[in-house]
Amino acid sequence: MTQGCFSTVLKLTAQPDCFALANALSEILLLQPEIEGIRLFEVFDGESGSARMLREVGEPEDGRKQRIEYTTALSEALAEKCRTSELVGRMERQYFPIPGDSAIKRLLVVDGVPLSREQLDWIGNVLAVYRNHLLVLDRKDRDLLTGLMNRHTFEDRIMRVLSGVGKTDTGAWLALLDIDHFKRVNDTYGHLYGDEVLLLFARLMQRSFRYTDFLFRYGGEEFVVILTEVPDGVGAAILERFRQSVEAFVFPTVGQVTVSIGCVRLETGKLPDRFLDEADRALYFAKNNGRNQVISFHDMDDGRSDGEHDGEVELF
Repeated sequence: MTQGCFSTVLKLTAQPDCFALANALSEILLLQPEIEGIRLFEVFDGESGSARMLREVGEPEDGRKQRIEYTTALSEALAEKCRTSELVGRMERQYFPIPGDSAIKRLLVVDGVPLSREQLDWIGNVLAVYRNHLLVLDRKDRDLLTGLMNRHTFEDRIMRVLSGVGKTDTGAWLALLDIDHFKRVNDTYGHLYGDEVLLLFARLMQRSFRYTDFLFRYGGEEFVVILTEVPDGVGAAILERFRQSVEAFVFPTVGQVTVSIGCVRLETGKLPDRFLDEADRALYFAKNNGRNQVISFHDMDDGRSDGEHDGEVELF
């Protein structure tokens, strides 16, 4: 192994999370003068594995993540799980699908002048190291059942979002989601069907929310969503649309399942624990006043947020 290869391996495998790993990958690849731009995307399968959603990894300089055009070359890269390329203006765009344990997990997009076979092989070797370390990090940072981010990663992600609040003309929201009467599902149908409900619920989240949002399984039947780039006044409406999609979905064997949601708008000058507490209060009210509804902390009367929890909903 040459000194350069050894340094590349050390740099990639020293990264503590997927964001830092993505940044390290970009820094390594951009050392090549032929490469002018790097973008890295998470890949999510849609319903029945047909449509795929892409979410950019990392933070652009302007704070806004842009969608990538879904071209024939991109579609072929994902479908055939092999590198494809196309001309975009004066540049050649290369698509490198990066497989996970059972499906494509990431997509690397490289813009620049046409690359030689030797350069393409070098990128492939770098991506092999990236993929191996990514699998280790994903097993640490993601819920094994649903593939959503887990409680361990929540604090880092919300701090990243809070650092950007107020820098654009859009806002961010935190929502706590709790599947109604989930214990009844386990007791009636068994834990195998309960796990299926959790998995399908997570897939509904991935299909319903946007590539700029962050989705977590916080534990048991409890989930967290961080909405980003939300226009003023529509955060609760986005969550209401998701609530309706859950209510309309027919879960195999179990049938109808509903969800209660408490949400709060993120603002500067507060710690994450404060937002968690406010969203928890809104969720508590939703669970104890009919369930199957979205309650915004900002819309609650003073009296609604008073009182002690009775222990039924223990989130944090």
